[in-house]
Amino acid sequence: MESVSLTFLIFQGATVIIALVAAAFAWRLDRRLTAMRSGQDGMTKLVAELAETTVRAERAVRELKQAGGEAGAELEAQIARAKEAAEELRLLSPEDRRRTQRREPRAEPRPAESRAQGFADLLKSTR
Repeated sequence: MESVSLTFLIFQGATVIIALVAAAFAWRLDRRLTAMRSGQDGMTKLVAELAETTVRAERAVRELKQAGGEAGAELEAQIARAKEAAEELRLLSPEDRRRTQRREPRAEPRPAESRAQGFADLLKSTR
């Protein structure tokens, strides 16, 4: 019987050792799972912050597009006014251009025939 009890004791000892090893592995696994869960919480928070930042960036891009469109429309209006002014200056006679460049006031209005002749002269000189 003693051999049975010795075998029994060895079996019991091996069972205890296996149980202790299993408990150690379970403890390490629990620590790792806890660390992973807390990492997931941090990751969840990070993803939420990233989503919020993305929304703000999209809003800023929309505002920039709107501002760019408004600035473009204003620029187009200024270009149109500049083209009109350039056309008016181009139609002036050489004498009117000199006065405009020196910013002298016009002495008296010219008759329509004289303006037409000045325009014809201007067209001839630009060809």
